[in-house]
Amino acid sequence: MKSEHQTQGPKHRPFPWRCTQCGKEEIYPKPTDYTTVETHDGRSYVLILPDLSVPTCRYCGDQLITTKVDEQITSALRSQIGLLTPCEIQSLRNEHGLSSLQMAEELGVPETLLADWEMGMRIQSRAMDDLLRHFFQSRVAGDRDLDLSLSQGR
Repeated sequence: MKSEHQTQGPKHRPFPWRCTQCGKEEIYPKPTDYTTVETHDGRSYVLILPDLSVPTCRYCGDQLITTKVDEQITSALRSQIGLLTPCEIQSLRNEHGLSSLQMAEELGVPETLLADWEMGMRIQSRAMDDLLRHFFQSRVAGDRDLDLSLSQGR
């Protein structure tokens, strides 16, 4: 019987790993056409990740969803939904010369929430993603207006 367990996996420990289901030291990475259903903002999304390397027990078939595998699933979800990535959020914040605290205050969210988005620890809702996009676009438009008024001597 196949079951899935979430684990961080042994850090820097080479394979094989010991299976928690059967006790055999038979867990190796296995390229898997992985399909899962993830829920975000109350909607379900079917994600298909071809050739995802999932640590799998060769004896009993148990799969371990490690932190690395979970990050790949989360990245695929963000991509399918069309949300800003953690790197994009952080990069845009830096491009606008904002500290995390400044941006969090301007958005009206806790700084820890912004940090979680930027580190990939949490996925922003569609509404928050829309707010982030509008926030950055309005700052760009504001910069253009300021540049225009300065060039016109206002």
